[in-house]
Amino acid sequence: MENHRVAIVGIGATGSVLAAAMLAKYPEIALVDPKPGLGKELRDKGISVSGAITYQASVKNFCAHIEDVKDFDPTIIFLSTKTFHLEQALQELEEVYKSGMKIISTYTFHLHFSRLCSRLFGPFYCA
Repeated sequence: MENHRVAIVGIGATGSVLAAAMLAKYPEIALVDPKPGLGKELRDKGISVSGAITYQASVKNFCAHIEDVKDFDPTIIFLSTKTFHLEQALQELEEVYKSGMKIISTYTFHLHFSRLCSRLFGPFYCA
């Protein structure tokens, strides 16, 4: 991961665990979520998850909108939005997408994701 710039879109239940675990080792990861006030809270307090595993990490990079992550220039984007936001999120990623970028879904069942992503970006850039 040292050679990649990573963004995580959607900091809900799944995205927050992924973010906390990855930020603990790779602190330059960018988080993206439109929830009002979330960016300030995460920058002030960091992100933490606890349960079977526990992580606490600082948050340096936060964007409230997908289009704002363009300046971060990610090479990998983990998409962890709610299912009903999926199509909108992928459409917004079209503005950010560059050739060679990988978009990875955190969905267990992602046939709908695969179809949408392949249609927008081509079959080899989504997992």
